[in-house]
Amino acid sequence: DGSGSGGGTLALTASLDALILWNLRTGTAVATMRDTDSDAEVSSLAADSTGRLIASGFQDGKVRLWDRASWTLRVALDGHRSAISSIAFSADGQLLASGSHDTDIIV
Repeated sequence: DGSGSGGGTLALTASLDALILWNLRTGTAVATMRDTDSDAEVSSLAADSTGRLIASGFQDGKVRLWDRASWTLRVALDGHRSAISSIAFSADGQLLASGSHDTDIIV
């Protein structure tokens, strides 16, 4: 979470195949991020410690990295054979780990 315009607190949620950033003070959606090349459902979310990168895991086994400043997809990582069940950045934001129903953990 963080401060948006007007001092509202922000929250990021998953909504089927999209990520939605909400202003909790006003109850309005501020931004929507969607990979237009996929209709897979979001299964996991994480933000780095700076809030500049958002990582999302999907049912198709891909991890997608989003730039929070521009709300654009930076890269889609394809290393798992099954749905992503967990995702996390290291404390310094330099590493990203993902776990999947294929029982693999990829850093």
